[in-house]
Amino acid sequence: MAHRRSKFRIELPGNPVLDDGKSDNQNHAIIFYCGEYLQLIDANPDNYLEECLKIRNVLGEFEEYAVSCQSLYAQWGHKEFKKNPVTFVGAHEYIFSKNIGILDDLAAGKEQTFGTLTARSLAWIGAKLHYGHPDFLNAIDMNTRGGVSKAQKGLHLNEDIYAGMTAFGRGGRIKHMEYYQCGKGRDLGFSTILNFQTKIGTGMGEQMLSREYYYLGTQLSIDRFLTFYYGHPGFHIHNMLIILSVQTSGKTSRGNNLRFCIMPATSANFCLTVNNRAYSASFW
Repeated sequence: MAHRRSKFRIELPGNPVLDDGKSDNQNHAIIFYCGEYLQLIDANPDNYLEECLKIRNVLGEFEEYAVSCQSLYAQWGHKEFKKNPVTFVGAHEYIFSKNIGILDDLAAGKEQTFGTLTARSLAWIGAKLHYGHPDFLNAIDMNTRGGVSKAQKGLHLNEDIYAGMTAFGRGGRIKHMEYYQCGKGRDLGFSTILNFQTKIGTGMGEQMLSREYYYLGTQLSIDRFLTFYYGHPGFHIHNMLIILSVQTSGKTSRGNNLRFCIMPATSANFCLTVNNRAYSASFW
């Protein structure tokens, strides 16, 4: 029996996993792709046959099928060349493991809302970035303009969004489509949900230290800057300010005691005590 021999080998200087793993795997696997487009996807998503039949329509979203008959050099400034190229085409995920419990259903609903309503609104105002799987990207455009993933430990915990900022800062357009989705299986226990939220917040803090934020914050026009700010770092900053304001107002109020409780039943009972006077309300 003949032994299998590898055709291609890559010499590594040391440990191949220097970062959190995913970004290093992407940077290592990118040299083996062939073609013009890539779909960045994790190990836990699933796909469906009926969704795979839509790939041709998805690739049409890059607007490269109808090639212009105008000469780029002779017709400089023509209206057909004023549109920026499409770099990313975003999609959403369907978490099929949401039926385990109420926490799983709430977490899956939150992610579905972000992948549909929020992504649709951000794409319409031109502030959507790349948030990971299952987005499609123009591989030729991205590999010649910084790559698809950043992999510096301690700075690129959310490695996907840096590809979106790279495309955003280099004139690329990021679209969102509604008709394609991927399934995804995720452990949605209480600790897993908290770890995911911690990862999102920690990654946003690291993004504020990056040079991409500096470039976008100093070079964008005021309208695109505000859409970028309120769609990404402003959300976390304002949540932090709201929490601090509630804590500060609770400490500075002398003699005021604020109490908020929800009873686990079909009705919700809200109790508020201010200046030793109790107020209550019930909702069904």
